[in-house]
Amino acid sequence: MQKFLCCFLLAVAIHFTLRAQQAPLYTINAGEIVSDVIPLNEQYVYGEFQQGTVWFRNGKSLPALLNYNRLYGEMQFIGSKGDTLALVEENSLKKITIGKQVFYYMHKNSFVELLTAQLPVKLARKQNLEIIRSTFRLVRNSGIGSTGNVFAGERDDTMNGPFNSSTHTSSLSYRKLYTQKVPGELQLAKQSSYYFVDQNERVHQAKKSTLLKLFGRHKQAIEDYIDTNQVDFTREVDLKNLLEYCAQWINK
Repeated sequence: MQKFLCCFLLAVAIHFTLRAQQAPLYTINAGEIVSDVIPLNEQYVYGEFQQGTVWFRNGKSLPALLNYNRLYGEMQFIGSKGDTLALVEENSLKKITIGKQVFYYMHKNSFVELLTAQLPVKLARKQNLEIIRSTFRLVRNSGIGSTGNVFAGERDDTMNGPFNSSTHTSSLSYRKLYTQKVPGELQLAKQSSYYFVDQNERVHQAKKSTLLKLFGRHKQAIEDYIDTNQVDFTREVDLKNLLEYCAQWINK
């Protein structure tokens, strides 16, 4: 009995330690504005806009003061009049460099932050502030930056629990919602998803099937590593270790 109690207390301690290490949860009450409640140092990657370079697919580049906004999921720059603007003509963009940091452009205005520049196949992360709970019905935008309605004000108790993977929200869909008073309670938290960047700087979702395609001649060795080490494709450390292992197979 005493042994069971000790194990139980240890499990409880680990549970609360892990919870304490999780990203902050932001609660926005009815009548509040999301962009006012969440601190700017959480909305942005950098405390201030940084000098960087915008690289285009045609090889051209432009210098700019840049910062990534996690709330809106967009790369922003300081315009000639000192106002904050989002990058447009996204399909012509290739990447953003700010100091030694690199952000690769993906489809639908998304950017992923490079984490492992030294590896042949690299790891990148998309980190946005996402809605994980709502007490009112959310209606997804028909397009990015649309000025149409993004929510309906009626209460929807079916959305009181955490979102699962099939209903996980995208900050890109709720721009208008974040800049006006909300009709009910919202909760947002920092969410991370991971991607592989191949040797041609193409971005792929970080999953087993993608990796096996990138290292097609060494599938069995990589599958054995994944099974032996119980790789979790949602854990950054697991993915870094996996890509370090896979690096030996480049050009073999």
